[in-house]
Amino acid sequence: MCYIETIRIEDGLPYLLALHQERMSRTCDEKGFPLPEIPCLTNLCPPELMCGMTKCRILYGKEGISDVSFSPYTPRQISSLRIVTAPADLDYHLKQADRSSLETLLMQKGEADEIIILRNGLLTDTSYTNLLLHIGGELLTPRVPLLEGVQRRYLLQSGQIRPADLQIEDLKKAEEILLINAMLPLGHTIRIHPSQIIF
Repeated sequence: MCYIETIRIEDGLPYLLALHQERMSRTCDEKGFPLPEIPCLTNLCPPELMCGMTKCRILYGKEGISDVSFSPYTPRQISSLRIVTAPADLDYHLKQADRSSLETLLMQKGEADEIIILRNGLLTDTSYTNLLLHIGGELLTPRVPLLEGVQRRYLLQSGQIRPADLQIEDLKKAEEILLINAMLPLGHTIRIHPSQIIF
């Protein structure tokens, strides 16, 4: 089994690196293999990608780091979301390279651009981001996401968002829905109006 860390590189500098290392450490501890050392990403980043936002992908497993790649980053254009119900036993709490369980759910998106995954009656994530709901002047995030994203953890630690048990009805109360991940920090997040959700 291989695992992935996706790290935002902006103008040659990696962001939230300590939190990425923490997540890798938790994965290694759970799976019982040693934590590989992340090389200096600034030194590895190609010169042509040193300006602007770059996506760094680290692939690792029990044999250590098997690949480090860099690519220009352009956010996906997401303007509509569909609610999809996942099996109660869906487990993606580790960032695995095998995303087949999520891809199966994504096949149900129909004409929507992306999905919101409902598990055990509660909102969790989209297929590739954590969720924030802007309700009553607060930014709320599902208490139990499918994957605890690094950007989500940073925003929780800094007190910018609050965890809550969120249901479908909460989407209708929201002023907007924000999609966040390591490549989509709060200032660059994708924002969706609730009217663009297919229930």
